[in-house]
Amino acid sequence: MKKLIYSFLIFIITGIIMVGVVDLITGEEKIVSLLLLILLIICDSFFIKKLIKNNKIHKVEKSLPTNISDLQNPPNSKQSESKLNDTSLHSDDISVPKKDVSDATLSYHGVKPVVKTKIKPKSKYHSYSTYITGTAYENREALIKRLIKQTISEEMLEKYQGLSGKELKEELEFDIIWEYEPFEIELELIPEPDNEYDENAIAVFAEIGGKDKKIGYVPKEDNQYILDLIKKYDCRAYAEVRGGNFKKLNYDGKIEIIKHKYKLTLWVSYKN
Repeated sequence: MKKLIYSFLIFIITGIIMVGVVDLITGEEKIVSLLLLILLIICDSFFIKKLIKNNKIHKVEKSLPTNISDLQNPPNSKQSESKLNDTSLHSDDISVPKKDVSDATLSYHGVKPVVKTKIKPKSKYHSYSTYITGTAYENREALIKRLIKQTISEEMLEKYQGLSGKELKEELEFDIIWEYEPFEIELELIPEPDNEYDENAIAVFAEIGGKDKKIGYVPKEDNQYILDLIKKYDCRAYAEVRGGNFKKLNYDGKIEIIKHKYKLTLWVSYKN
């Protein structure tokens, strides 16, 4: 409809231009006729450009898909609707499971739709810490001392951060210095379902002198949780050793060694 209106206007304007040309040639008011002619030519050019622009937009709109089925089956795609509905297709031919389609986004590039799915995050390591109980029984404190000395010797741990003399004294002006930095000792957790006091009891073992020795138990309040971790995951148990002797400066500015016990923290790490 618009095209007809523009064509009609162009026809009328063209007629007026022709009248103006005749008047310019034969009439006496040549200046007025010349101005009228220029104005009509400008209007004619504007309507012609408008017509051309609308014609291009109409062509583009015709070439665009009108619904989602056109997006899923673009004109240039070799895949037909009959092939998509073919029941002979196997599940291996489908790259995205049906349950993931709701999270997918489709984009049209004149080829097959591009499907993007969510990626499951990688597994992470987790750790749970507690203490070791029952160390005061069956000479277990002596076993723990032997275990600590054995680990220090095997790992060749450095005393007082390798400092001595003037360097050591300078550092002691700011803080105390422990004999050994915190270190780890590998442990093994063994459930004791036949324990007469607690069927969920978990014993803590360590290798001392080439033999596995019991050095204590997991606290009763943590038994059930750690027992579930052991059954469900491949867990690693170890003790983090802190404390021991340390050096400090006394009031006279002299270095003094303070005797102190070691503290063991039981850690259970696992990967889910």
